[in-house]
Amino acid sequence: MKHKFSGEICVYCNNAPTESKDHIVGRKFFLAERRGNLPQVPSCKRCNNRKSELESYLMTVLPFGARELSPLAWM
Repeated sequence: MKHKFSGEICVYCNNAPTESKDHIVGRKFFLAERRGNLPQVPSCKRCNNRKSELESYLMTVLPFGARELSPLAWM
C-alpha cells in the first residue's frame, strides 16, 4: 500500500487499519472538471465500499448530482 495514509486507522469505524483513501464528499456529486483536489481521509475497504454504496443510493433517489449544472455556473 503506497499512499499518504499508510499506517493510519479508518476515520469511519476507528477500528480497522487504512487500506484505501476516501473522498469525504463523493466525486460523483461533482462535475468532472470540478473533481480535482477534493479532501480525502484514510479508510478501510469495508467502510469505503459501504459509503460508496450509500452515495450511489443518494444519486438515485435525490434530484441532484454530477448531471446538474453547478450553482456557480449561473452566477
